[in-house]
Amino acid sequence: MYSGELSLRPELLNNDFWTDLNQALLYLALLHLSVVAFAGSILLARAIVPSLVYTGHASESALRLRPVFYVLAAAAGVAVIVMAVLWISSLSVTTDIYGHKFY
Repeated sequence: MYSGELSLRPELLNNDFWTDLNQALLYLALLHLSVVAFAGSILLARAIVPSLVYTGHASESALRLRPVFYVLAAAAGVAVIVMAVLWISSLSVTTDIYGHKFY
């Protein structure tokens, strides 16, 4: 971890910096969206649909939707991994302005 003095380099605050920062924030937002989609799909497949069938609020045919939610969860899980890798790789924008890494 960096323990020296922070030295902001304002000469680097140009259009390219803001574009890179926007890209990093977009990946972060998409990462959060992917996590919510993954968790929602797993929750539907493992808890909500079986509970609705068990209590009689949904018919037995609703259980056929579980594989669909598992496929959606798998796709969202892949998206989580991809977005995390893209976001981490785009964090170099912080080294451009501060001159050192925080991670």
